[in-house]
Amino acid sequence: MSIPNTITAGTTLEIPVTLTAYPAPAWSLTLVMRGPGKIDLQAAARNNQHVVSAPADTTSEWAPGRYWYSLRVTDGDRVEEVDAGEMVIAPDLMQADASFDGRDHLRRVLDAFEAVIEGRAS
Repeated sequence: MSIPNTITAGTTLEIPVTLTAYPAPAWSLTLVMRGPGKIDLQAAARNNQHVVSAPADTTSEWAPGRYWYSLRVTDGDRVEEVDAGEMVIAPDLMQADASFDGRDHLRRVLDAFEAVIEGRAS
């Protein structure tokens, strides 16, 4: 199982998930993501594998930022969390204007401090 650390909005998402203890289609899988937006993705069964997917036109609507996720399976009676963590949804650069600044907050602040320090140096 491999949930990516970063998902880019505006691109097709496909994550195959193999869970030998919770095979599809006997178990269904949902990827729950919370952060700047609320995203729930129900996986499709492909043989004994779960496939979490979303087309590019869907992911292009996702708000960029840091999300927390929970990967859950159910057989209709039991619900188990099989993975949890953090991920980042990167912005869709196709929708960004020319003034887009891809630096994170820390990098922008550090660059501003360095500019002040360098401006004062003799």
